[in-house]
Amino acid sequence: TVTFILLILGLFSMIGTRFGGYSADKLGTERTLLICLTIHALSLLSLPLLTSSWLATLISMVIWVSAAWMTGPTMQTYFVQRVPQATDLVLSLNTSVMQLGTALGAGLGGMIIKSTTSSGYNPWVGGGMLLLGLLAAFFSLSLSRKQMRTKQS
Repeated sequence: TVTFILLILGLFSMIGTRFGGYSADKLGTERTLLICLTIHALSLLSLPLLTSSWLATLISMVIWVSAAWMTGPTMQTYFVQRVPQATDLVLSLNTSVMQLGTALGAGLGGMIIKSTTSSGYNPWVGGGMLLLGLLAAFFSLSLSRKQMRTKQS
Protein backbone atom coordinates (compact mmCIF):
# COMPACT_ATOMS: atom_id res chain seq x y z
CA THR A 1 0.00 0.00 0.00
CA VAL A 2 2.80 2.43 0.87
CA THR A 3 4.48 1.82 -2.50
CA PHE A 4 1.22 2.48 -4.34
CA ILE A 5 0.57 5.70 -2.38
CA LEU A 6 4.12 6.92 -3.07
CA LEU A 7 3.57 6.18 -6.76
CA ILE A 8 0.35 8.23 -6.73
CA LEU A 9 2.06 11.11 -4.92
CA GLY A 10 4.98 10.99 -7.35
CA LEU A 11 2.61 11.15 -10.32
CA PHE A 12 0.78 14.11 -8.82
CA SER A 13 4.07 15.89 -8.12
CA MET A 14 4.80 15.63 -11.86
CA ILE A 15 1.30 16.86 -12.67
CA GLY A 16 1.73 19.75 -10.22
CA THR A 17 5.04 20.74 -11.80
CA ARG A 18 3.56 20.68 -15.28
CA PHE A 19 0.45 22.57 -14.18
CA GLY A 20 2.58 25.14 -12.35
CA GLY A 21 4.52 25.96 -15.51
CA TYR A 22 1.36 26.00 -17.62
CA SER A 23 -0.48 28.24 -15.12
CA ALA A 24 2.48 30.62 -14.87
CA ASP A 25 2.32 31.03 -18.65
CA LYS A 26 -1.48 31.35 -18.86
CA LEU A 27 -2.44 33.12 -15.60
CA GLY A 28 0.82 34.88 -14.81
CA THR A 29 3.41 34.05 -12.21
CA GLU A 30 2.04 36.26 -9.45
CA ARG A 31 -1.48 34.89 -9.60
CA THR A 32 -0.27 31.30 -9.92
CA LEU A 33 2.09 31.71 -6.98
CA LEU A 34 -0.65 33.06 -4.72
CA ILE A 35 -3.06 30.32 -5.81
CA CYS A 36 -0.63 27.46 -5.29
CA LEU A 37 0.56 28.77 -1.90
CA THR A 38 -3.06 29.14 -0.75
CA ILE A 39 -4.01 25.64 -1.89
CA HIS A 40 -0.83 24.23 -0.38
CA ALA A 41 -1.52 25.85 3.01
CA LEU A 42 -5.21 24.88 3.07
CA SER A 43 -4.49 21.27 2.14
CA LEU A 44 -1.90 20.97 4.91
CA LEU A 45 -4.14 22.64 7.47
CA SER A 46 -7.03 20.35 6.55
CA LEU A 47 -4.95 17.17 6.69
CA PRO A 48 -5.33 16.52 10.45
CA LEU A 49 -9.10 16.94 10.12
CA LEU A 50 -9.35 14.26 7.43
CA THR A 51 -7.40 11.40 9.00
CA SER A 52 -10.51 9.41 9.91
CA SER A 53 -10.84 8.36 6.26
CA TRP A 54 -7.88 6.98 4.30
CA LEU A 55 -9.44 8.19 1.03
CA ALA A 56 -9.93 11.73 2.34
CA THR A 57 -6.37 11.71 3.66
CA LEU A 58 -5.05 10.52 0.29
CA ILE A 59 -7.04 13.18 -1.60
CA SER A 60 -5.74 15.88 0.74
CA MET A 61 -2.18 14.61 0.28
CA VAL A 62 -2.60 14.57 -3.52
CA ILE A 63 -3.75 18.20 -3.45
CA TRP A 64 -0.93 19.09 -1.05
CA VAL A 65 1.77 17.48 -3.21
CA SER A 66 0.36 18.97 -6.43
CA ALA A 67 0.23 22.48 -5.00
CA ALA A 68 3.69 22.14 -3.46
CA TRP A 69 5.23 21.13 -6.78
CA MET A 70 3.39 23.89 -8.66
CA THR A 71 5.48 26.41 -6.78
CA GLY A 72 8.86 25.42 -8.28
CA PRO A 73 8.34 26.30 -11.94
CA THR A 74 6.24 29.31 -10.97
CA MET A 75 9.01 30.78 -8.81
CA GLN A 76 11.65 30.02 -11.43
CA THR A 77 9.60 31.73 -14.14
CA TYR A 78 8.99 34.70 -11.84
CA PHE A 79 12.70 35.13 -11.12
CA VAL A 80 13.70 34.79 -14.78
CA GLN A 81 11.12 37.43 -15.70
CA ARG A 82 12.36 39.82 -13.00
CA VAL A 83 16.10 39.42 -13.55
CA PRO A 84 16.64 38.18 -17.13
CA GLN A 85 20.25 39.37 -17.14
CA ALA A 86 21.20 37.06 -14.24
CA THR A 87 19.04 33.96 -14.67
CA ASP A 88 21.83 31.54 -13.73
CA LEU A 89 22.41 33.39 -10.46
CA VAL A 90 18.78 33.73 -9.39
CA LEU A 91 17.92 30.14 -10.31
CA SER A 92 20.89 28.77 -8.37
CA LEU A 93 20.05 30.96 -5.37
CA ASN A 94 16.42 29.84 -5.57
CA THR A 95 17.49 26.18 -5.53
CA SER A 96 19.85 26.79 -2.61
CA VAL A 97 17.16 28.56 -0.58
CA MET A 98 14.66 25.79 -1.35
CA GLN A 99 17.16 23.18 -0.08
CA LEU A 100 17.82 25.25 3.03
CA GLY A 101 14.08 25.54 3.63
CA THR A 102 13.67 21.78 3.26
CA ALA A 103 16.45 21.18 5.77
CA LEU A 104 15.07 23.70 8.26
CA GLY A 105 11.54 22.30 7.85
CA ALA A 106 12.78 18.75 8.45
CA GLY A 107 14.67 19.89 11.54
CA LEU A 108 11.66 21.77 12.90
CA GLY A 109 9.41 18.80 12.18
CA GLY A 110 11.80 16.49 14.02
CA MET A 111 11.92 18.82 17.02
CA ILE A 112 8.11 18.97 17.10
CA ILE A 113 7.85 15.18 17.01
CA LYS A 114 10.49 14.83 19.72
CA SER A 115 8.85 17.38 22.03
CA THR A 116 5.26 16.24 21.51
CA THR A 117 5.88 12.54 20.68
CA SER A 118 3.45 12.96 17.79
CA SER A 119 3.61 13.94 14.14
CA GLY A 120 0.03 15.24 14.37
CA TYR A 121 1.15 18.83 14.88
CA ASN A 122 3.42 18.98 11.84
CA PRO A 123 0.67 19.75 9.29
CA TRP A 124 -0.56 22.61 11.47
CA VAL A 125 2.93 24.06 11.81
CA GLY A 126 3.68 23.53 8.12
CA GLY A 127 0.38 25.13 7.13
CA GLY A 128 1.11 28.05 9.44
CA MET A 129 4.54 28.49 7.87
CA LEU A 130 2.92 28.46 4.43
CA LEU A 131 0.48 31.16 5.54
CA LEU A 132 3.49 33.25 6.62
CA GLY A 133 5.02 32.56 3.20
CA LEU A 134 1.79 33.66 1.56
CA LEU A 135 1.88 36.92 3.52
CA ALA A 136 5.52 37.42 2.52
CA ALA A 137 4.57 36.77 -1.12
CA PHE A 138 1.76 39.35 -0.95
CA PHE A 139 4.17 41.87 0.55
CA SER A 140 6.96 41.13 -1.91
CA LEU A 141 4.67 41.19 -4.95
CA SER A 142 3.12 44.48 -3.87
CA LEU A 143 6.59 46.00 -3.43
CA SER A 144 7.59 44.69 -6.85
CA ARG A 145 4.51 46.22 -8.47
CA LYS A 146 5.16 49.52 -6.68
CA GLN A 147 8.78 49.58 -7.88
CA MET A 148 7.70 48.86 -11.45
CA ARG A 149 5.17 51.72 -11.34
CA THR A 150 7.87 54.04 -9.97
CA LYS A 151 10.25 53.09 -12.81
CA GLN A 152 7.53 53.70 -15.40
CA SER A 153 6.76 57.16 -14.02
